Amino acid sequence: MKPRVLILLLALSFGLKANETIYTTHPQVARSLLQMAQLYHDVASYPKVTVSNLYGMKVNVHDFEPTTKELRKLYGKEKIIAGPLGHQKWLHKAQRAGLLSQKAALLNIFKMTREHFWLIPKESCAFEKFVLNQFHQWKLYKDSELKERDLLCEWTKTQAETLKALLKEKNIKRVLLTHNSLSPLLNEIPSLEVLVLKEDNHHSETSSKTLKKAYDWNRHPKDLLVIKEIGFSFPKNLSPKRAIHWSPTGRAPLEELIKKVQDL
Repeated sequence: MKPRVLILLLALSFGLKANETIYTTHPQVARSLLQMAQLYHDVASYPKVTVSNLYGMKVNVHDFEPTTKELRKLYGKEKIIAGPLGHQKWLHKAQRAGLLSQKAALLNIFKMTREHFWLIPKESCAFEKFVLNQFHQWKLYKDSELKERDLLCEWTKTQAETLKALLKEKNIKRVLLTHNSLSPLLNEIPSLEVLVLKEDNHHSETSSKTLKKAYDWNRHPKDLLVIKEIGFSFPKNLSPKRAIHWSPTGRAPLEELIKKVQDL
């Protein structure tokens, strides 16, 4: 197996034909497809399907810009599910160059309103619906086997509600985030104040106003939780009483976050 290409053998319960390969360009899309496979595991009998991430699971989608040679990997691949456009604007270039098949999941189909779709129930539901509709267009299943299913959607909703309840149980009323990946979800909690040090642009500078507020919050740490997202720096001389290190990527990041909050 080439180091930059990870092949995931998925057992999807949608009645997919054997030996079908679904390609993606985004690590979290591949992980979400794997999660769907696990959730659908006991629904019905089904063959195995291969999901191939063309640029590897370790690629940083915020900075990745494929070379001409790497772009050619898209050519001839009919079954492609691309990631959010905000992280992969170079796909427009590939589309204009004719590297994407007309049967591919074209960019205007998959437009998530949030880049971290797998952390937000509404977006996770949209992703699942998109995948099932795409399978329908590709005729990868028997018509009688694909119903209105929302297992990934319901799983994400359950995880989100568990996290919200846990924050309330731990008497957490303010959350300081080093990055905005969780802010759409946490902002759904009316009683919770959320402060973000860095927005989606990983190279942006934190404003002096935001830093001042972070230091002010830290002086009264009783109801404060700091979530230090792995890969982001944290202000010096700021030593929060309750802090956790967490990554928004992986096979089950919300589940991992819940475990860390439970251990506080």
